[in-house]
Amino acid sequence: MSQRLSIESLYNKSAERWLAWIRDITGLGQDTMTAAVAAATIAAILLTTTITWKHLSPSRKPVPFQGIPTPKGARPLVGHLFSIGRNRAETFHRWHQELGPTFYFRLGTKNILVLADPNATHDLLSVNGRVTSDRPESTIRYDFGEKEIKGIAFGQPSSKHYVALRKSVLYALGPKKLEEASPILCAEADEFVDIIATGKNIEPLPNLMRVSLNFIFLTVFNQRATSTHDSLYKNAMHIINTAMNLTHFKYIASQFIPVLKVLNPFIGIKKKSLDFHINTIMPFYLELIEKALDSDQDNMTKDLNEEMNQGKRGYYNNLLATIHDVILAGTDTTAVTISWGFLRISSMPEIQKKIQEEIDAFVNKYGRVPFFWERDEVPYMIAVQRECMRTRPSTEVGVAHAVSQDLEWQGTLIPKSTWIMANMTDAHLNPDKYQNPEKFDPDRFLGKEETMASSMNQKIKDRDHFNFGWGR
Repeated sequence: MSQRLSIESLYNKSAERWLAWIRDITGLGQDTMTAAVAAATIAAILLTTTITWKHLSPSRKPVPFQGIPTPKGARPLVGHLFSIGRNRAETFHRWHQELGPTFYFRLGTKNILVLADPNATHDLLSVNGRVTSDRPESTIRYDFGEKEIKGIAFGQPSSKHYVALRKSVLYALGPKKLEEASPILCAEADEFVDIIATGKNIEPLPNLMRVSLNFIFLTVFNQRATSTHDSLYKNAMHIINTAMNLTHFKYIASQFIPVLKVLNPFIGIKKKSLDFHINTIMPFYLELIEKALDSDQDNMTKDLNEEMNQGKRGYYNNLLATIHDVILAGTDTTAVTISWGFLRISSMPEIQKKIQEEIDAFVNKYGRVPFFWERDEVPYMIAVQRECMRTRPSTEVGVAHAVSQDLEWQGTLIPKSTWIMANMTDAHLNPDKYQNPEKFDPDRFLGKEETMASSMNQKIKDRDHFNFGWGR
């Protein structure tokens, strides 16, 4: 009897946690949630039975992830979901300290391999890039009516459309175009300095967002926001912030825990995402595309339309995913990275003094501030930029990759559909690569004034940082 009671007690506590978790991530009321959970429970039983049958069936395949450690705390159906906590970077760092530079964990039914060693990451994502360059499928990603064209962030590198789109984007953001656009971009930077040079404590991020948005909008559309009160800025930031909010776990949970798909009719996740893309994003971008194509100046939209539509007007759905990717990646990431740089050196007057002396020397010599292609004249400032990006990477894990087929790698099996995450934060704290990695020391990058794009394409031993990832 006592054993039965303890089992029932365990069941009740587990059920309560399960119900509370679903309530937290979905916001469902008790009555609606009860019906939803009943459906989810049936699906869970079917899934558990299937998984058990698969594990009991004889197989001649090598054991997946043999020799690769995994953290404790995995649970049926949800995997390590409850172990990750709110700060993924801190959890990954702790797991690396406990398990080493490579580990894997489960998020629901997904296997996720995490690497912090640059050499191993290069070997897996670059040397074996033929089968490790896919992008994971997304449950909320909208294709704007073009199933084969998913932009450059989530598009599959094996796709001919991806290759063409990436080529156009790299050209539009490349050194030649940058030099041509420098007068306009410098004017944006000057305006930003005038706004924040108040002599008082400030929050630079809103204006950094605007200048970053303008850099991208001028490149893509030949359009700019005149202030943070401009409707163009407000509408763009609404799209950026909402798109980022849609990556909250409650919107993507069913991607990892398929049984939660039965909750979609109750909480309307797909409908909310679809409505936002169709009724907000598409009209906003389509209006800007028409203006860009009418412009008498070159812009990325013209290049994309020429590549994808042979310059024809009227249908632009095949451009929207790429434009959306460029705006999301180029605005928030740039502004936040620069903001962290400001925060980092704000308490380091000696570093500020060295940068100022270097710029003053250039101004005294040439009568102006340096352009991008003159970075070898200000090596210390470039070294500070690199050290800021090393100590606070633009992203924690970059763009996730997915394995397109079973892969035998370093004596173990990486199963098809495994996600791969390159841990930028811990890669930049590798003592074999960086002496005293916890110390902020720009001097480590002196003599490395080449562009970051050039550095990214060097041999792994010669790369100075890894913010721009590996492979395709």
